[in-house]
Amino acid sequence: MNRLFGQKKEKVPVASLDETYKKIDGRVEDLDVKIKKYEDELTAMKKKMATMKPAAKNALKKRALDLLKKKKMLEQQRDALMSQSFNVQQTAFTLDNVKDSIQTAATMKEAAKSFKKEMKNINIDDIEDTMYELEDFTEEVNEMQEVMGRNAMMDDLDEDELDAELEALGDEFEDELDMQDYLSNLPNQVPNSVPVQEPVRENANHDEYGLPVANG
Repeated sequence: MNRLFGQKKEKVPVASLDETYKKIDGRVEDLDVKIKKYEDELTAMKKKMATMKPAAKNALKKRALDLLKKKKMLEQQRDALMSQSFNVQQTAFTLDNVKDSIQTAATMKEAAKSFKKEMKNINIDDIEDTMYELEDFTEEVNEMQEVMGRNAMMDDLDEDELDAELEALGDEFEDELDMQDYLSNLPNQVPNSVPVQEPVRENANHDEYGLPVANG
């Protein structure tokens, strides 16, 4: 029966992206080691050919060309593996973004359920009534502060009497200014009735008070 229908193959487990990346990276490192070895050999051959005769130089040159071809082939393989490694990295990055998006969506969904559940316990009408009550309370407090801030003694004053007193203060201020102007314009003269004292002569006989001294 197995020959007719074939035997069922066992399913090979698929490696993860991280495992695939590490495997490719290891192969790239091996190729770099081989390429470096070929580069060192080619450098040594080039130095050696500089001192060889033409016949021997041609034989060594042929070996160097074969070695250079192998080096180029390894470099192509390395470049191809590096491209694969980049693709694996991009795939892993995209997969992580998808997982994060799924997790974020699930979290938001649970948050929406919780929000909906909590909103059932909230009555918008009650909130509006509370806000109206707070506004009324604030208005009453403001009115109370305004009443308490009034001065009872000042309320008994007559506005007409205050206006008349204010006008009188203005007249007194103007009279005072007129008096100051009058005094400042008076001439600065000495009255004729005030006698002018003559200076005391030094050669006259007078005492220290200016009185004449009798000659004896």
